[in-house]
Amino acid sequence: MTRGSTPFDLGRRLREFDEFFALPELSDSPPERRCEAMAELRRTGTYTHTVDEILIGAQPGATTRAAWAASSGKRWRWSTPGT
Repeated sequence: MTRGSTPFDLGRRLREFDEFFALPELSDSPPERRCEAMAELRRTGTYTHTVDEILIGAQPGATTRAAWAASSGKRWRWSTPGT
């Protein structure tokens, strides 16, 4: 599958999505949020994160980082959330 001219592995992104939404910090997220994000991921290969999702994914020691560079499929890494 490609997004623009860049191939990406949707299966990998879906696994990472599942890992991320399984984090205890997201246990109080409304179920419809997960469904909305999953639909966008399947449709576009990425999804728009909420502020809470970005902050949770940016926490040191988080098992999965929340953001991918949209054009390259590489993951961004940062050590602390900026506020």
